[in-house]
Amino acid sequence: DWKVLCVLGAAALLVGGTIIIPLTRKGVQWESNGRPISETDEDFLFAMSASVPRDEALKYVDRFYAVEPAKFVDMLHRWRVASADRRISKVELREQMKILFDLEEFQKTFPGSPSVVFEGRSGWTVRVASRTPTQAGWQAESHIGQLLSTLADAEIAGDTTLQTDQGDLTVRQLVDDSRRNFVSQIDPSWLIIAYLKYCPNLSSWENRYGETVSFDSIANVLADEPIGTGPCAGLHRVDAIASLVVSNKKHGFLLSNTNTKLLSYLSRVTRQLEATQLYTGAWNFDWASVSPNDDSNHVMVIMSADRLVQITAHQLECVAKMGESVRPSDQSVLRAASFLMRAVMHTDAGGVNENYCGFSHAAREVLILSDYQDVHLVKPN
Repeated sequence: DWKVLCVLGAAALLVGGTIIIPLTRKGVQWESNGRPISETDEDFLFAMSASVPRDEALKYVDRFYAVEPAKFVDMLHRWRVASADRRISKVELREQMKILFDLEEFQKTFPGSPSVVFEGRSGWTVRVASRTPTQAGWQAESHIGQLLSTLADAEIAGDTTLQTDQGDLTVRQLVDDSRRNFVSQIDPSWLIIAYLKYCPNLSSWENRYGETVSFDSIANVLADEPIGTGPCAGLHRVDAIASLVVSNKKHGFLLSNTNTKLLSYLSRVTRQLEATQLYTGAWNFDWASVSPNDDSNHVMVIMSADRLVQITAHQLECVAKMGESVRPSDQSVLRAASFLMRAVMHTDAGGVNENYCGFSHAAREVLILSDYQDVHLVKPN
């Protein structure tokens, strides 16, 4: 079981040497095997060693919660973490998400901002920071479908009412209008997560332009792009493809050759991950652009430690959905899980505030790891 492997990975590294992570300086150069070019400058290298019981691991999650989200998109990240936290009931999670269901609460939280969900010429939609007109202080999601996929992760029912300054609607109405407006030119990585949750048996439909759209056609759009394509180093795409494969096992909406195509995509991702994993066990943002067959002394630039945490946690979220036949080796997963657990234990509120998105992925993964047993981390030989 993948989750057991991650727990074991957090318990012990399967590679020798001390984990070295750049904690203060940015633009640190690393060799292709993940070793820093200089391991002697103590000003920016920090060797981490810790024994972390479950309660201690959860303290990191609580430190994450202690940092108040400043924007609506931060709240989306926070709700995804809370949806994986077994200590938080569905009632409590819904209360956290109150700004969606209570217009007065939204206006109190974000005075001067119109509702994130609004009714346009083609139906209900969500304001996206990069696509729809915004002004200073206006709240929006960062990616198309980010709100809908978060509602799906939080298991908010389709008949739940959302309140906006243009009137009320249900989650189902928002999903239906999204499907009706769907076109192949937009990134479907977030939207498909919501579609699979709210309408898994409605795998084919006609959009408002008269075009037939299906889960199978969306799957092909996703798999036709090179790995690494899209936001967050291409990992939303990997997550969407893995989710399609999982859902297809139950609902059977993909053509056989499409399912094979998706599995082939995930296999290529896995080979790339194993070839580009850093000496620390982490992955860098350029994981997909480095050639696995390049034996030269390739140098990667790592922006900062929090970026390593962000990409590694995100990778593990994707790996968690992959089947045993296509996911990375046990050793690769163990090393990544161990790196992540060590790294977050040395993160304070200031670090979380600087990269709320990245550390939200880490918090979610820590919750998955800590659900099973105490996690003990020891300094490797």
